[in-house]
Amino acid sequence: MSSQRLVRLRAVPRLLSIAALSTILSACIAVPIPVHQSAGAIPSYRSNIDEERTSKIVEGVTTRREVLLELGQPDGRAVDDHWFTYQSIARRGGTHWAIAIMTQNKGGIESIDDWDTARRVTIRFDDHGVVANIAVEQKNCTTWATDYPDCPSPAGVDLRVADEEERGKQLLASSGLELTRLQPGEHESLIMLYRESAPDCEIKHPLRPDLENLHIVSAFVVTERRLLWRESYSHHWDFQALEDISEVKPLRGFFTRLQVLIADGSCLVFTMDYPYVTGDQLLKAVTRAHEQPHQFQTRDHPDATRD
Repeated sequence: MSSQRLVRLRAVPRLLSIAALSTILSACIAVPIPVHQSAGAIPSYRSNIDEERTSKIVEGVTTRREVLLELGQPDGRAVDDHWFTYQSIARRGGTHWAIAIMTQNKGGIESIDDWDTARRVTIRFDDHGVVANIAVEQKNCTTWATDYPDCPSPAGVDLRVADEEERGKQLLASSGLELTRLQPGEHESLIMLYRESAPDCEIKHPLRPDLENLHIVSAFVVTERRLLWRESYSHHWDFQALEDISEVKPLRGFFTRLQVLIADGSCLVFTMDYPYVTGDQLLKAVTRAHEQPHQFQTRDHPDATRD
C-alpha cells in the first residue's frame, strides 16, 4: 500500500468525526407534535365572524355604521375606510410536524404542515358607505412556531399593497410622459431617500441618519410633470411636482447622491448610482416645467392629493 493511500485512509476517521460534530452542533430534526383542536376561534382572535353573524351583512343594504355595530372594530381597514377585514383563527387538532433547529447560536421550532385554519372576512363599501361586496377567505395555515406565518393578514396588509399599486398606476398615468425610471435590481444598487430641512440640503449625520427621515426606495420615476418614488416597505407612492423644485444638484463624495431642493425650503436627498445621468434628466424636466407651467398643472387632479 502506497504512503499516499495510507495517509488518505488515516484521514477518514478524522473526517467522519468532523462531520458528526457538525451534525451535533448544527442539527435539524423532524418531530411529531400533538396539537389540541380548539372549539371555535383561539381566544386571542375574534370569535364573532361565523356564518350566522356575517349573514346579517347584506350587500347593497347594510351601512358601514351598521357593520361596526354588528361586528365591532375591524382588524384591518383601508386608509379611506372603503374596506374592513375581520379574521378568526381556529387550531386544527391531530398530530402535526415541526423541525427542531439546533445550532451553536440559537435553537427553535419551525412548523412543517398547517396547524391552523384562518377565516378572513373582507367587507368593501361603495362611495356612499354601503356594503358593496363581502368576501370570505378560508385557508389552512400556521401562525405558531414560525418566523414566516402564511395565514392571511388580519390587518389586510395585502389589500393595502394592492390599493397602493392601483393608486400608483393612476398617479403615473396622470403625470405625463415617463422620461426615466430607476428600480434597484441587477444593474442598480439600493436607492435611499433622506428628507432634510436644512437650507443647504446636506445630510446632517450621513453615517447615523435619523431613521424617521430615511426611506428605502423601490422605484424612482421622472415624468413630464412629477418626480415620483415608491417606498419599499409600505409600497406607498409619493411625488413632488416639478414646478415646485427649485434646484437639482447631483454630487459625488462619500455617497453618490442627488439633491432636490424644494421651493418651500425643504429638500430630498436620493443616494443612487449614476446621479449625474438621472439628475440631468430631472433637471431638463424641471426646466421645461418652469418654462411652460400651464401645461403641467397637477394640483387639480383628484389622484394627486397627498395622503
